Amino acid sequence: MKTTCFVSALVLVVVMLATGQPVNAQQAPYPGAGPHVAAYPGQAPQAYSPGPYAQQAYMQPAYGPQSYATQVAMLQGQPPRPENASGSAQVDNCCDASGCCDPRWRFFGDFLFLRPRNAEVAYAAVINGPLPAPAPIQVAPIALVDPDYTPAFRVGFGRAIDVCTSVGASFTHFESQTAHAYAATPGNFVHSLVSHPGTASAATPFLTATANYGLDFDLIDLDYRGVLTAGDRHIVNYLVGGRYAGITQDFRAQFLTNNAETVNTASNFDGGGIRIGLEGERYSTNGAWMVYGRGSASFVGGSFRSSYTQDDLLGARVVDTAWTAGRLVTMLDLEVGVGWVSSAERLRCSIGYMVSGWYNVVKTDEWIDSVRRNNFVGLGDTLSFDGLTARAELRF
Repeated sequence: MKTTCFVSALVLVVVMLATGQPVNAQQAPYPGAGPHVAAYPGQAPQAYSPGPYAQQAYMQPAYGPQSYATQVAMLQGQPPRPENASGSAQVDNCCDASGCCDPRWRFFGDFLFLRPRNAEVAYAAVINGPLPAPAPIQVAPIALVDPDYTPAFRVGFGRAIDVCTSVGASFTHFESQTAHAYAATPGNFVHSLVSHPGTASAATPFLTATANYGLDFDLIDLDYRGVLTAGDRHIVNYLVGGRYAGITQDFRAQFLTNNAETVNTASNFDGGGIRIGLEGERYSTNGAWMVYGRGSASFVGGSFRSSYTQDDLLGARVVDTAWTAGRLVTMLDLEVGVGWVSSAERLRCSIGYMVSGWYNVVKTDEWIDSVRRNNFVGLGDTLSFDGLTARAELRF
């Protein structure tokens, strides 16, 4: 009998050491998965009450056995969804009994400071003698118009459909104007790099040259967003939607001797297509700071409409041509940065760096070169933008 009692007690001690608590206690996930059963007979069960850190709901879910939908709702700044009888959160919509979502709307405004790349147009060179010459030599830097950093803006809004999805729209506008002037030093001459070589004025020795170049674009995006994955400190959304893109390029060069010769070109595009992408955010421990990244690809189909005219020194039009063709323009956008989020997740501010590559674009310099060579096959080049972006966003 003593041996039996000793073996029973030994087994009980081993079990207690292995589990870390009395065998009649109920192990629950930390924290607050359910009531803790008293370790001693007669003691009333004590329910776990999470502290303030576990209860906070801005930018991250409270700790504990919350459903995935409840975590997503809290990540998006919404109160936890009411749970059904099975203990999982209701995800059929993001509205409470009054039909209101919190937050249901978001509005944002971006300040953009962008520079076009691979967009310059070389329009003149200073040479050591008038044409025709056996081999005129450049004696000064090439004159070109090259757009610099220019302010732009983007505005948009979004509306929640449920705890995991939303729809939104945004509008982006960029407009740049670049001017340049050039003059030959005594004994040298200005040679046009944009005039048609078959005209009589192509060999004219000019004394001065000026050029103006405008590059503008407008984007309208319509997006449907959904949660791809979410956790205590992160959220990743996918987006699908559509994009309208409009591009305007205008160029004018003027060359002076006793009179003026002018060259005017335009290359414009309008089109629409699909857009897909990913957006992710990673939050700090206290939820007040974040890093973010956004990437998207747009495939926009439309038509380029290009024109070229040249007027000689007497004001007569010696070249007048135009060209129209369809193109599928691919746009790749990437943005990364850091941000701050208010405690109620109503106000968000961020600053970042963005790059955008546009492929299969008929650019001004390429269009001018095709006219000068009388070759209009395979037009399409790469245009890119990069710069800083700053955003202020309000949610309610």
